[in-house]
Amino acid sequence: PYGTPTYLDWYILDITERKHAEERISLQIQRLGALQMIDASITANADLTFTLQILVIRLIELLNVDAALVLRFNPKTKLLEYAFGDGFRIEVPTGVRLRVGESYAGKVVETRQPVRVTSSPAGLAAQLKYSSLLKEGFVTYYGLPLIAKGEVRGVLEIFHRSRLEH
Repeated sequence: PYGTPTYLDWYILDITERKHAEERISLQIQRLGALQMIDASITANADLTFTLQILVIRLIELLNVDAALVLRFNPKTKLLEYAFGDGFRIEVPTGVRLRVGESYAGKVVETRQPVRVTSSPAGLAAQLKYSSLLKEGFVTYYGLPLIAKGEVRGVLEIFHRSRLEH
């Protein structure tokens, strides 16, 4: 009868499902490998800057985003300061110094909660307080608190030049 699945239809469906499962497994293996590399760096008491480099570079690859940076929170000065960034086309914003509550990163420290924003490049750059970001054309931003032993140690900022739907 017309419209009834045939053996060939089921076979193609089975292959498609298997291919998707293999892709998901491959992505998980990549993620686990990245986490293992980061864990090994931390466990070996490697230089923090080196560990942050590994973290940022691997995250950009795995998340398929354009750029990322880490801001370290200095509890003495109560400022977020640039630690490491990658993926920027024009200029890495190395001179960043933000107060708690200032910019999206400051709000992440203040609330200890992630921040996700999609906006125009001008709107995003204005809120982030990095003048060089306007030229980058970022429209999506994620700010994630980096917490260790119950204390906020910094913020991971992720940038993308198009909307992210994850």
